[in-house]
Amino acid sequence: MDPPSPAERGDAWLADVGFGGIGLLEPMPLRDGASSEQGGLTYRLRREAHVWVLSMRDADAIESDLYEFSEDPQTPGDVAVANHYTSTHPDSIFRRTLTIQRASRDERTILRGDALTRYREGRMTEEPIARERLCDVARALFGVELPSGPFVFDETASDP
Repeated sequence: MDPPSPAERGDAWLADVGFGGIGLLEPMPLRDGASSEQGGLTYRLRREAHVWVLSMRDADAIESDLYEFSEDPQTPGDVAVANHYTSTHPDSIFRRTLTIQRASRDERTILRGDALTRYREGRMTEEPIARERLCDVARALFGVELPSGPFVFDETASDP
């Protein structure tokens, strides 16, 4: 008889459902020192005092902390407030720049502002995108039809 899987034992898992960019594609065990290789990137969890920290190491062995979180309970209201902030606050990165992302097991493609970033086999490449090409790039790479403008981030960027 095979030993029970972590899920069958009731172990906790970290599933990244919104970080985007270079976040997890698949769940990983919520355990100090746990690691998971996904798409050429290696993710590692560590416990620091009262928080967990998720880090990522690329194919060139460059390691970066992505985010930290606690195990404090969250209510639906907590989630609504956080979503409201990221969607509406003038200081939110999602109001200050255009961001479109697509992730698959082989490639991550991110259009953020005037840069197109790709991760393949754990290696990052970046190319500048001229403003007049944004609509074409969004359509060709992401299947997203952008209006000709102005964009929300254009209006926010002009705020003092």
